[in-house]
Parts: sequence; C-alpha cells; structure tokens
Amino acid sequence: TQINNIESVEILKGPASVNYGGGALAGAINLIRKKPQPTPLYDFNFTAGRFQNYRLGTGLTGALFGSSKLQYRLDTQFADIEGWRGAGARRFNVTPALVWQPTSRDRITIHQAFNADRYDGDPGIPLAALDLPNAPLNRNFRTPSDFQRFRDSLTQVQYNRTLGEKWEFRSAFQYRRSFDQYLVAEFLAENFTNRIKPNGDVARAFLYFKHHRFPLLSQSDILGRFSTGPLKHYVMAGYEYEDFYNFTHRSARTGAVAIPDLNIFNPVERFTGQGLDRSFPLSRIDYFTNKVNAFYWQDHITLTSKLKVLIGGRFDVFRRQAQNNPVVNGAEGVGTRFTRDQEAYTYRAGLVYELTGNQSVHFNAASAFTPNTQVPADGRQLEATTGRQFEITHRMNFYQRRLTVSTSLFDIRRQQVVIARPNQIFEQAGEQRSRGFEFDVTGQLPRNFFVTANYGYVQGWFPTFASGRIDLSGRIPVFVPKHVANLWVTKNWAQGWSTSLGTRYQSGVFTDIFNAFRVGGYNVVSGNVTYRRSVAEYSLNVENLLNRQRYFTAGINDFQVYPGAPINVFASVRLRFK
Repeated sequence: TQINNIESVEILKGPASVNYGGGALAGAINLIRKKPQPTPLYDFNFTAGRFQNYRLGTGLTGALFGSSKLQYRLDTQFADIEGWRGAGARRFNVTPALVWQPTSRDRITIHQAFNADRYDGDPGIPLAALDLPNAPLNRNFRTPSDFQRFRDSLTQVQYNRTLGEKWEFRSAFQYRRSFDQYLVAEFLAENFTNRIKPNGDVARAFLYFKHHRFPLLSQSDILGRFSTGPLKHYVMAGYEYEDFYNFTHRSARTGAVAIPDLNIFNPVERFTGQGLDRSFPLSRIDYFTNKVNAFYWQDHITLTSKLKVLIGGRFDVFRRQAQNNPVVNGAEGVGTRFTRDQEAYTYRAGLVYELTGNQSVHFNAASAFTPNTQVPADGRQLEATTGRQFEITHRMNFYQRRLTVSTSLFDIRRQQVVIARPNQIFEQAGEQRSRGFEFDVTGQLPRNFFVTANYGYVQGWFPTFASGRIDLSGRIPVFVPKHVANLWVTKNWAQGWSTSLGTRYQSGVFTDIFNAFRVGGYNVVSGNVTYRRSVAEYSLNVENLLNRQRYFTAGINDFQVYPGAPINVFASVRLRFK
C-alpha cells in the first residue's frame, strides 16, 4: 500500500481479535493516519531512485474558515515505478479528511480515500530455472497483455462524545467499493519435471479474475472508568455489524489461450495477444455475502499497585451465503446456493505483575474465530478457522525507562487451516502450530543513539493435516523461517544530521507445502542519511547496501519464487511550510 497518508505503523503483538473482530492471534498491524490539525501545514515531497522509481506527494492541513472547530487534511501521491524485474506500477491516491467539533464534547471525523492503480504483473521465476547455469534473476515471464487494475473508494465516519469525566461513546462507520481485475501469466512450468526445456524455455498459462467487493462495517462502543471498593475498572463494551458482499467474474477463455514459451536466456516474446478476447467472456460468476453480528466486552482491573488483570470476550453470530453461477453464451444460470450459520464465543485474558520498579512479567491467553471468505471452484463452504494462544513475557527497563528489553515465550494453535492451491482449490483440515520465543530491545542509548533490535525463533508445523487429497502432517508451512533477526541503529548528530544503519536476517524456508524444495537464508543491510534545515529535509536511502545476490523473499504455486532486489538507492526531498 501507499503510506503517504500514514503517520505511523504500530505492531501490536498478542491477541486483539476480542476488540477488532476475527483476526490473527499472534498480532495485528495498526496503521495510524495523519489527522487534520488546526495549525496550517503544507508538505511537498519528491522521491527518485534506481529502477525508475518516482514518487510525488503533497500533504495539506489547517483550519477551515478560520475556525479551529473545523479542520481539514488532504494527502495525495502519484507513483511511477518500473521495478528491478520490470513489474512496473502506476499509482495515484487522494485522501481528504475533515474533523468537526461542534461542541467541547462532540467530535465527528470523516475520512475518504480514492485509489487508482495499475500493475504490469510478475509471476516470479520457476525454481527449475535456477538450476540452469547463469539464469538471470531479473527475467520477468509476463506477457505484454498482462495487467492488474485496482480501483478503490473507502469512506469512514467516526463520532466521539464525552459523557462526563469518566465515560466516552464512540461510533464508527465504514463502506468500501473496490474493483480488482487481474490477468497475469501466473502459472509457469506447471509440469515441474519436463515443462522447462534444457535450453531454458518456460511454459506459461494465464490466471484471470475480476473482483467486485462492497464491505460495510459499523462499530459502536462505550468506555468508562469506575471503582468497586479497592478495585479500579476501565471497561469497554460494544456492538459490531459487518455486511460483506462480493461477486467475482471468471473467464475460462483466458485459461485456454495458448501462450508461446519464453526463453530465460533469449527472451524473444512471440505472444501477440492472438486468441485472447479482450472482452473476457464470462464462464462463471462467484457470489458470497458474509454478515456478522458481534458483541464484545473488556475490563482492565487494577487489583493492587503492582498487579493488573485484563479479561474480555466476544460473541460472534456469522451467516454466509455463497453460490457459483455458470454463464453459457452470455446467459447466467443459477448454481447451488450454500448457506452457513456459525456462532462462537472467544475470550482474552491477561495479567501484569510488577516485580520491581523496572521489571514486570506479563501473561496472556486468548482464543480466536475467523470465518473464511474464499470461494472454492465447486462452491462448497469452508469452515471457520479457530485458534488459541498462550504467551508469557518478561520486561525490563534501563536508563530511566528510556530502554526496554523484553523476552517472550509463546504457543499458538489454529484449527481448520485453509491452504490455497492453484486453480481455485482450497485445502482445509487439521491443525497448525507455532511455538518459540522472541527477544526485543527498543529505546534510546546515551549520546543520542536509538536502537531497535529483535530476534525470533519459531517452530511452525502441521501436527495433523489430512484433507483427503493431501496429507501434510509433520510438514512445515511455506515461507516460515525458523530464525529471524533485525537490527536498526540511528544516531542524531548536531546541525540537523542523522544517520541509520540496519540489517535483517532470515533463515531458509520451504517453498512448497510438501517440503520438497527449500531456499537458503539471507542477510540484507540497509542505511539512511538525513539532513534537516529550516523547511527542507533531504534523505538518502540505500537498500541492500552490500548488494546481496540470489535471495528469495516470497513464492507462489509451490515452484515459483520472487528474487530479492539488488542494491537500490533512492533520494527524497521534503518541504514543510507553516
């Protein structure tokens, strides 16, 4: 995503699904948007970098009509990126926002976002091609017809009212309209044993879909503080409603188009688009509607000055309707309608005990319920994914609480896990488990040094997973590293200068669900230099400073991987006027 309208990004470790719906047990990513301010500020920025990477953005905020009760913000950005593998993108967004405070107790926030993006497509590199001597990693096997178009409109309205000194009411509404059309020669060398010829020819096949998504979400809650004897309570209770309507156009014609092979060493493109109908005649329309009614509550209790307890729960009522309608000669038929009703109560509990003024221990346990929105080709319904987590953490503060060191042990289990396969096949069965520990150091050191360092050890596997078609029991999930480490150090100098240097390490991972193929780990070093003076800020960023080669960051379809970029340098200029 583009983050020109984002103030900061928070990584919330631990369970948050009680408050925010069916979500991941291990954590959540919270994007904090830039908010309208009463003081005028005008921000202009430009970025240019290697691989024809250009971005131009603006950010404007202030009071309207000279009144601090009505504030606005407007962020825009245009990006034109070629990318090191030629998977270019042209992206534009505009995000206006208003804050109105009609009284000292009431606040209304309106946020609107528009996105218009086009991507060229990138199916990655087949693993078999990496065995060929001197195979170039920047080879993109897409055809000239490949594209992805994305149009998105998101409207959010939030109302806050203060109810006395200790109570507050919040209500939020969100409606989204998004359209995602995708045509990419995504399937490479489908028959792994013989589809990549000795001379380097790679077979290709199209994947096509067009999603129309219309999710509506509203959430209202009340927060308050009160005491019962010596116990102090900070409570929250609320109601959430979600209506997610989606229909997807599919065309069998694109899957039947014959695409000439492309040679990895001599990439002469012979596909002219012949046989590809640009109207993409429909062969099937997939529908689903998910409706959720949920009630949630939470109580943060201060038992003593050193002991605090958190308890909470959420009750979900989930109803789903789905059907796949065939389309023959332009006429839409009626497929089998599937309906599913599910209810679940999930919990969250934790405690914090302060050992000393600088040390504390934390324990939490939680369960989760996550309905699945995928629609298999046969139209059948998928069960909801459930799970639970246990975690214990020790935290210590140094240098007058400017530096925090945390160590955590965790165990996470998920049932009815869904694994996506090619050709819109979804396997669901059994259990996935992860256990391990994390070590984090964050904060400020003497002499204006700031550090963020962490190490994670994760043992992830499927204790049992037998769906009838495949058995993954004992296997390790794809692209799940056992070891991950990060280090980022920043030094603030005099006269507006700052420098940063950091590294990221990841151990080897399996690329396929059967654990037949594995790519090695890697370490990437990056750095930054920033100079601020008056209204201007200049920065130079270098990613993969040591020009690491032949490392792989992601994969699809078991046998296709995405190589990481070589050294990348980009410079930015930002001007801020008040």
